[in-house]
Amino acid sequence: QLVSFDVDMDSATITLLFDETVEKDSFSVAALQLSSSTGAALNLSTSTFSLVDGVDVTFAFVKADLDELTRLKICPTAAECFVSFPSALCLDMNGNAVVSAVDVPVLGFTTDTTAPVATSLVEFDMDSGTFQLLFSETISASSTDFAMLQLQSFVLNPSTTLQLQAGAVISADDTVVKLQLCHQLR
Repeated sequence: QLVSFDVDMDSATITLLFDETVEKDSFSVAALQLSSSTGAALNLSTSTFSLVDGVDVTFAFVKADLDELTRLKICPTAAECFVSFPSALCLDMNGNAVVSAVDVPVLGFTTDTTAPVATSLVEFDMDSGTFQLLFSETISASSTDFAMLQLQSFVLNPSTTLQLQAGAVISADDTVVKLQLCHQLR
């Protein structure tokens, strides 16, 4: 039976603590579901996890799951973080199925404090005045501050730069965000 669970959104890990040793080879990460009180839920993908039988199982989120949890606003805070799973999640050392759990609140929680990084310019369309930026993680698209963006002719030693002042976000929260330049820059 699950005793508690911890989530670290900054290091992208989850730890489940059981009341007895569970068999690591029987563990199915895909059976785990994280959810929020808003009703949003996500079944996790297969992942690597602790490689020993024990009462605690720790594993890292795959990047796609972490991005989707962020996009769906699942586990942004401890109050919005719950786990559910069927008895098929894993077996104890005697081959007995674990007791299923529904909407168990997180016990230990660490928020994501790592700032996202713009990693590349995916597309730049001068005809439509749009461009797309790829970020290291899902971002809140509405938080885009155009005054913090600068277009330049070269990465190193740019001969021309243009400080953006205004524009519009034309995509939802994601790792790729599409932006519209203001009319004066087109």
